[in-house]
Amino acid sequence: MHDHQHLPATSAPPETTFSVWRCYECMTLFSPLPLTCRACGCTELLSVAASGFGTVVSWTAVEGEHRRSSDEDVPAFVAIVELDAGPWLYAFIAGEAPMRHSRVVVQRTERKQRLPVFAIEVSEGMDRAGSDGNEASAVRWAHAA
Repeated sequence: MHDHQHLPATSAPPETTFSVWRCYECMTLFSPLPLTCRACGCTELLSVAASGFGTVVSWTAVEGEHRRSSDEDVPAFVAIVELDAGPWLYAFIAGEAPMRHSRVVVQRTERKQRLPVFAIEVSEGMDRAGSDGNEASAVRWAHAA
């Protein structure tokens, strides 16, 4: 599907890493779901740590997937996230709706979760609202002066 870079193991802090599969034969990285390497057909895949940072490719809201402390149904956001290491995967996005190309970071990868949970990455010195002050334009983050 995509030609992925052959990256060495990440040196990111453990709380921001994520397990992906690496082909034993050709070292291509994949999301956690494949059973065989799409690049060379090898069936031996190794679980390796990758940076838990990525970019939202696409997303949608799904009603009733998560509950808050009030137990009321709230929208869950499901996204296709391209990890910085290359693989694309499905993930829940915690908090506010992401925008396409939003930067995200992994929050939880519990085995009981159907999908890993990511959150919008807000770096120090960055403002969630766009330059026009509109929260909906979050992809146009403005650097704080």
